[in-house]
Amino acid sequence: MSGAIHAMAYSLGAVLSILLFIGSIAALLVSVGSFTRDLWALPLLYELRRREVFWIGIVVGSVIFSGTLWTFGLRHPTVPLFVLLAVGPWITVKLTRLFAWYTDASETRAAALEVRVAEALRLDETLPTIGQRWPWASYLCDVERARRRTRYEPPPI
Repeated sequence: MSGAIHAMAYSLGAVLSILLFIGSIAALLVSVGSFTRDLWALPLLYELRRREVFWIGIVVGSVIFSGTLWTFGLRHPTVPLFVLLAVGPWITVKLTRLFAWYTDASETRAAALEVRVAEALRLDETLPTIGQRWPWASYLCDVERARRRTRYEPPPI
């Protein structure tokens, strides 16, 4: 009987260690992407969507900071700051893009899609569609490019 329990505990430990390893790799990839891409994209997004980035960033930052502070306590005060910098920008950028996708008018989405299709054809990338559920990665920049196209006036000849 104890041999069966030992084997089951060993198997459960092996599965948990594999899941922990996969989770660690995923956390490493997210944090590297957050440090190298999303942290530096936040100032640009803040200029494009000031109110959304501010409020989403406040909520995400508060939840992450208080959650890690509650988990690790005051014994390690740099851990909440590191987790906030490692994951916060990634979540903030994703949520801002998603919030903008669902709150923008259909004309705005169509104009951004027109910009993205032209760029995707030029770069030989996959073409997005207007009916897709999630926004593409450069949706907010494409919205701004579409806005600037409509405001552009060529210089007089």
